[in-house]
Amino acid sequence: MLHDRDFLFQDDFDPALHAADVKVLKTPCRSPNLNAHCERVIRTVRDEVLNHLIISGLSRLQSVLDKWKHFFRHCRPTRA
Repeated sequence: MLHDRDFLFQDDFDPALHAADVKVLKTPCRSPNLNAHCERVIRTVRDEVLNHLIISGLSRLQSVLDKWKHFFRHCRPTRA
């Protein structure tokens, strides 16, 4: 999980993620654009995939995201 260094994430958030075996990555200090890139990717995934499906489990989510990632990188038409 990638998150910024906001004080809201300091006390309970990171230990809970570590307990669930989630790797926590923090954005570097004074780099506001990194969060914007992450948020753009999340919005793209929501708009193109998650808003159109009902996901019933983690393995199904992983399968759908793997297929979308292959499509996004190799098959999607681009402006170039």
